[in-house]
Amino acid sequence: MTSAFRAALQHDVRESCVRYYSRIQGEPIRILRILQTGDTAALEIRYWPRGPYSTFVLDRAGGGWRAVAIVPGGPLPVA
Repeated sequence: MTSAFRAALQHDVRESCVRYYSRIQGEPIRILRILQTGDTAALEIRYWPRGPYSTFVLDRAGGGWRAVAIVPGGPLPVA
């Protein structure tokens, strides 16, 4: 998790990342689309069955992926 993402989360929810994620319960999601260009990817998801949409932005980090942003709202338009 980047320091900018950590700071934004702390600003939005007024608590540390560890505290926020320790109280979150899992929700079923459906992955709608995965977009990738180079070392950046976007996962468009919908909380299932009737929840909102979000896009998770990921960057390559070492041997895996690291979340750098969560963008609420509908799926991206198809180009």
